[in-house]
Amino acid sequence: MTHPLQTPPAPASRPWNITAHGNVMTMSVMLVVVFLLAACWYVAASDGIVDPSGRHAIGRDFINLWTAGRLVLDGRAATVFDVDGFHAVQESIVGREFPLHLWSYPPHFLLMVAPLGLLGYLGALVLWSVVTVALYAVAAGYPRPATMAFLAAAPATLVNIGCGQTGALAAAFLFAGLRLMHTRPAFSGILFGLLTVKPQLGLLVPLVLLVERRWTVIAWAGLTTLALAALSAVIFGPELWSVYLRQNFAVTRSYLEVGTGPFMDMVPSTFMALRRQGVSLEIAYAVQAVVAVLVAIGAVLVWRSAAPRDFKVALTGIAALLATPYAHNYDMTVISLGVLAGYTLVGADTAVWRRACLTLIWLLPIAMVPLHHVGITIAPLLLLGFYAWLVAQCKSVAATEIEVANCDQKNFVASCRTSAV
Repeated sequence: MTHPLQTPPAPASRPWNITAHGNVMTMSVMLVVVFLLAACWYVAASDGIVDPSGRHAIGRDFINLWTAGRLVLDGRAATVFDVDGFHAVQESIVGREFPLHLWSYPPHFLLMVAPLGLLGYLGALVLWSVVTVALYAVAAGYPRPATMAFLAAAPATLVNIGCGQTGALAAAFLFAGLRLMHTRPAFSGILFGLLTVKPQLGLLVPLVLLVERRWTVIAWAGLTTLALAALSAVIFGPELWSVYLRQNFAVTRSYLEVGTGPFMDMVPSTFMALRRQGVSLEIAYAVQAVVAVLVAIGAVLVWRSAAPRDFKVALTGIAALLATPYAHNYDMTVISLGVLAGYTLVGADTAVWRRACLTLIWLLPIAMVPLHHVGITIAPLLLLGFYAWLVAQCKSVAATEIEVANCDQKNFVASCRTSAV
């Protein structure tokens, strides 16, 4: 029997409404089927680990992670941070001329990729894809199976798999850290510390933690970051950090500022959109900074509101992408949860333009590359507009949550009275 004076349960976050939008589910299934068929042809037409184009490895950028893992196990971690030496090792593995693949991660990421070197290339690629996507789907969508399936099949996830990249892993760290910071602060802080392997997606995390006054999380995040840096310095040598900060970081910056070709089409930031339009670097950086400040203000407003936590987490993923000038379409795993929130807010709205906008944003990780290639730099505009709309909807979302919570409270009190009688 329930005691009439016991504390009522905290209201649960409302389920994301995706089953009501058959077009999303249908497109998800179609994309996955096409992706699997293309993957089968892709592997069958490849020559060993060289893809059908003859210029890239299967999984494209995964060659970076696997090569780094092999070099760590061989005691040659320093070669990973030698741009020319790293490229020469990859060409020897592929057995032919190979486009330059840049290692842009800090030294402590080597601790995570080292186990990949224990496996053959294709086995390591499959394991990496399955594990990181599973972690991402669980971190962002747990405990709802439909939500996890939606996220695993989202276009950004498929792009991440196809590129053999780290977007799903970084999104897993971000979303799990945000969702757990109130209930498991130590674990949340550890996850944010791990997110430093891709720090550009964690720029707004300190702000959110300050707004929420999560001092324990901040402490654990700082300790984890220091521990990872110290451990990597002990194992691989402190000089790797010097090389990373002086040389590899400079090369990454040069790619951002003067890089050309497909690289530019894959970057959804305001900075890169302005670069493609011929704007000077100074103005591009200044406008990107303004966008980051506005996005941060929106995040503060949302986190200080009474909106459900899942809504705040979803919105923060979009904010994380908008705040940084350096991200790619495979990093857009952080926006898929926000699109799901958008479909939930639209509900049964029959307005074609609303559904069309959400569908375009959902498909953006794939669609932006050909669009940007022809000069239609639409990604940052769409994402900024979508983010502004979500922030504007915050009050109504919070009011709905409060109304539902009050209803739950009344039902709880009524049930307690009945039990007492």
